[in-house]
Amino acid sequence: MHRLKQRYLMVFIVLLTLSSVMFSGCSLLEDKHVTLVKEGTMEIVPNVKIGKAFDQFFSDGKWEYFVATDNSKVVEFTGTCRWQDKPAKAKVQFVILNDTRFQLWTIEINGDNMRDSDAIAVMRKILTQYHAK
Repeated sequence: MHRLKQRYLMVFIVLLTLSSVMFSGCSLLEDKHVTLVKEGTMEIVPNVKIGKAFDQFFSDGKWEYFVATDNSKVVEFTGTCRWQDKPAKAKVQFVILNDTRFQLWTIEINGDNMRDSDAIAVMRKILTQYHAK
């Protein structure tokens, strides 16, 4: 009987641990597409990882992966930043090209979609302002 209680206790501990990992947003469970972008770099500043730069530049950052209505694989980042000396909501989308490549798709600030050249300039600013700690 004592062994049976020990087994139940072990099963309970394992289930409790697994559920805490699942609900904590652990990077082990992070979508591989999100990880690809966060760990990736861009040619404009090839020595800075996107995720680290975004963590410093934005607050309240959230990453999400989804498949768009045109079947594009999209990684979307949303967060808060300063834009023209005011708080602003930003949305940055990357399109997944394959298992190892992605590209910047769009940047929106307060719901306004940027032109491609402006979006690249903003990405350059975000990446060049990153300071490794």
